[in-house]
Amino acid sequence: MKRNLIIKTIYYFFCLMLLPLNVGFAAANASEGDAQSSPIQANTLQQGKTSVKPDQYTEGTCLLIASERDRYAEGSRQQQELTASFQRHCVSPRKVQGKSLAELVEKAELEDRAGGVTGANGAEGAEVAERAKRSAQSEVAHRGTAVVAVPGAQSLRVTDTDVSLPPHEQILRFTLKGLMFLVLGALLLALLAAVFSTNSAKRRGEQGEKAIADIIRTHYRGERYGLFTNLLFPVNGGMTTEVDLLLIRPNFVLVIESKHYSGWIFASPHAKTWKQVLHRKHSSFQNPVHQNFGHCEAVKAAFGIDDVSSLVVFGVDATFKTPYPDGVISIGSLTATLQLLEDRYSGKNLDCYQEYISVAREIKQASDDDAHQQHFRALGTRLGSDLST
Repeated sequence: MKRNLIIKTIYYFFCLMLLPLNVGFAAANASEGDAQSSPIQANTLQQGKTSVKPDQYTEGTCLLIASERDRYAEGSRQQQELTASFQRHCVSPRKVQGKSLAELVEKAELEDRAGGVTGANGAEGAEVAERAKRSAQSEVAHRGTAVVAVPGAQSLRVTDTDVSLPPHEQILRFTLKGLMFLVLGALLLALLAAVFSTNSAKRRGEQGEKAIADIIRTHYRGERYGLFTNLLFPVNGGMTTEVDLLLIRPNFVLVIESKHYSGWIFASPHAKTWKQVLHRKHSSFQNPVHQNFGHCEAVKAAFGIDDVSSLVVFGVDATFKTPYPDGVISIGSLTATLQLLEDRYSGKNLDCYQEYISVAREIKQASDDDAHQQHFRALGTRLGSDLST
């Protein structure tokens, strides 16, 4: 259930990451379509003329004339002059490739100086062109767009980007943005996967230890015993070693190493590492029998005793493909193993049982979060890995 939810979450996340690419191609195609059917060209098609005449203005000049013409009252002299100029010089306007709107405005000013935008030779024509230039530049500076109206076509909002960038460059720009989102998304997913994997392994370990503790409490209900978890015992060189579970009975002391692995387990009593195979992935981990031997030595030194029992308990998700080594069991056999220990030590009594309980309580109190963090930092420095003891 949780795995399906994670897969769906990753799927929808990548769909969101791919959205900029789809939007980019759509925007680029729309821009290309707009460029192929601009209002100037629509006006030209309505008049049935496709050839470019020598006295035709550029598209930028015609846009300015149309914009300025709409500012005057219908039937006024200025409006009539601009309309006549538009009909004469903007039938098949010249296209200037690669020019931004600001550059088109500048070119319109030069043409005005050469022949007059409105066709008038006086100061009034220059003043009209100057006002048109200032109006268009103001639109570009404040909003990045210019809104123009042309007879025979709908109003068009022309952006500076649409004018200056050809369609293939717009596709490239949106593609790069989409790839950037994909890279950031992949990094985010990798980080989340690492955090999830670490937290998941920690939770599995805690669940395994709790399951063992519950079985022990049930087995010894109403009897004398001490059960402690996650104790940090001091070892040589100022280091510490962590004991997963410590059971103290009036007749024996048991150190338990909990292993909550999944998949196939290949074990050998004398090998330095054991093998795990999970989903066809092979990995190695430290021989837990050797690992727990060090824990038992630390407990012996702390209690001042010579006899401490060792037990390694694997969870139900582990399947051994080799025989269980001595001192290694599945959690399903824990109750029977505890009974065997009781039978073995039935005639023995620990003289310092209460003292051992007191020492374990002191060590437990000292094994706080800060101590555990220091333990893992020292262990990582010593082993160069994130292995836990």
